[in-house]
Amino acid sequence: MSAKTSKKASAKKSKALQNKTTTTIKSEPKVKAVVEKSTQKTFWQKQSLKAILGEFVGTMVFVTLATGDPYSGLGFSFGLAAIVMALFMISGGHVNPIVTIGLWSARKFEGAKVPFYVLAQLLGGFTSLLITRSLSLANTANAHIIPEGFFSGFLTVDWPLFIAEASAAAIFLFGVTAAVSSKAKVSGKSLMIGLSLLAAVLTGGIILNKAVSGLPQDVKSVDDLSKAPSSMRVTGVTVNPAVALGSTFTSDRDLMKKQVQQNAYGSSLSLSQSDLNKLSQSEPTRLNLSTTIIGLITGAVIGANLFVVLKNKEDSEEE
Repeated sequence: MSAKTSKKASAKKSKALQNKTTTTIKSEPKVKAVVEKSTQKTFWQKQSLKAILGEFVGTMVFVTLATGDPYSGLGFSFGLAAIVMALFMISGGHVNPIVTIGLWSARKFEGAKVPFYVLAQLLGGFTSLLITRSLSLANTANAHIIPEGFFSGFLTVDWPLFIAEASAAAIFLFGVTAAVSSKAKVSGKSLMIGLSLLAAVLTGGIILNKAVSGLPQDVKSVDDLSKAPSSMRVTGVTVNPAVALGSTFTSDRDLMKKQVQQNAYGSSLSLSQSDLNKLSQSEPTRLNLSTTIIGLITGAVIGANLFVVLKNKEDSEEE
């Protein structure tokens, strides 16, 4: 009996040890999976912080470039290409809220990152504004970096400017989505994005000029400058809310001086220097709800998704 009992006890002990070993082996993949998940999460967080910082710095540099010489479309287009090339492997080189939103709408970008990217881009644009205005007003007494009335034009509505900005955004995001979807090298994609911006700026400028030239004569040459539309106070499109934040509308005083020089008001208008000095010199930011926010986002979503639709149709026809 004792031998049998001893044999049974030994068998039970062996079975228990075998079960314990099996449980340990089964639990190993779970532990490994948890470790891998934790490592991936840490990696994602690090990469995201780098990407957000990259978007902040990239947007700050681009806004400074774009607002510093608004007439050089070719210059800041190649400047954008260089910035995209530098940041492509870090953040994708969006440096523009409508690029982030447009690519997300076309399922080319993660939705969880959108608010962080947009916030970083707007902060980059605002930082550029603070730096450039601080430098320009360094020797000006009692000057404010953010003057009174800076956001006074935020709620104004100007349909010609809306159409010009939305059209430019659609062209730009069509090109950006095509570049992102292509199998070209980073340098090729960056060049495509820069040239897309150039095409967008030129087209938007043409649309804006046509719209302004088509305004009624009594609107184009009124003495009451409060009736002058926003489209008369700009030299082109921004195609970027961050750039719009750092750009300004022409003041009443500068607009009147421009109109007098061009004889737009005819010989009946005669203003002395003292009359000009009485006019407002306030230059509100071009960041506007209807044109450089809603208009740009609308155009971006249309442009990005139009490319996707056309590309999918082409692929289905090839099959």
